[in-house]
Amino acid sequence: MSLEAERSGLAMVLHCQGNVIFRNEARELSSIVSDVLPRSGRMVVDLAGVDSVEQGGLGELVLTQLWAEASGYLLTFASPKKAVRHLFEITHVAPIFDIYPSVAEAMAAMATAMTS
Repeated sequence: MSLEAERSGLAMVLHCQGNVIFRNEARELSSIVSDVLPRSGRMVVDLAGVDSVEQGGLGELVLTQLWAEASGYLLTFASPKKAVRHLFEITHVAPIFDIYPSVAEAMAAMATAMTS
């Protein structure tokens, strides 16, 4: 799995490529989120390049989302492929995440949240 963070307007965007198959890969993702999110306050995790997520990886993503919420940070997910979105839905974790069809839509939602 490869991860690349970039500043994009109001938030950091973390572009993910590959598979979140093992807990170590998901831990790397959550480590980057926990390092960057306190400085930026807002982050979009771009899942467009993620083909699959395994159980351990899914658990780590849930813990990362819950930590971000409890810490007062805004963490959203964008562009999940059909298989990843389906996994979120059949495991009943989709409501935990703020998921948007694209990074642009996630960024627009953040901008709206900041003005409300």
